[in-house]
Amino acid sequence: DGEENKDLIRSTSYLKVSFEIMKNISCSSTAYFQFDLEDFDDHRVLLDSSLSFDVNESIDLSIDLNYRYDNSPHGDLGNEYYQLSNKISMNF
Repeated sequence: DGEENKDLIRSTSYLKVSFEIMKNISCSSTAYFQFDLEDFDDHRVLLDSSLSFDVNESIDLSIDLNYRYDNSPHGDLGNEYYQLSNKISMNF
């Protein structure tokens, strides 16, 4: 609202790490770094992480964290935000 559309091309680099803490507990995380090819000062960092617990063969629990930082957000969006979610998965 009230802001012009902005077309840009971003470069993306990322690092993904996954490992097993114990037989029934695993962790994965992906971090992204993105920047505007025409304005290197316009960049953002994204982090997606998950910690998963296998309760048994049918039930999994997980805690997910998503973090976003944008030094030049568009519109009324803030520079950063967090999302934390809990999940229960049942396999039939």
